[in-house]
Amino acid sequence: MKKIYVGKSSINGKGIFAGEDIRKSELVQYIVGKKVKKLSKTKEDSLSIPTWFGLSRHFWMDPGKSPFRYLNHSCEPNAAISGTKSLTAIKNIQQDEEVSIDYSMTDSDPLWEMKCKCGVAECRGTIRSIHTVPTKVFKHHMPHIPRYFQRVYLRHYVASKLK
Repeated sequence: MKKIYVGKSSINGKGIFAGEDIRKSELVQYIVGKKVKKLSKTKEDSLSIPTWFGLSRHFWMDPGKSPFRYLNHSCEPNAAISGTKSLTAIKNIQQDEEVSIDYSMTDSDPLWEMKCKCGVAECRGTIRSIHTVPTKVFKHHMPHIPRYFQRVYLRHYVASKLK
């Protein structure tokens, strides 16, 4: 596993940074946290868990006080959550570079959304659940998208084509 540390982020408050160079496809770390069952019934419910990662429709990973609570979103991320807890580099990451993921790849809640602060050229502006991402973005993140979220996207994609 690679060395990481928490530092000041240009994206949002604090972030996770590479403590060493990390090559594309390498395991960065295993995300630690508690598995929690939660069903969001309102938009307010959906927005109440900003540091959690989706595992499936009703299950989430709460990173608690671990460094992973500071894993920020980018519309051009350099890492992804493969499976349910493997943080994997999807680009080469230089030492002291912030490690980021695309939050949309691990969220299927149609009520959830947040304003993006990543500032990259291809920023989507508002981040929503996986079924809203453009096909180009979905294809770019394959095969690192957890299987449950792949199915959610593909069901929505097929349904939209049948209309």
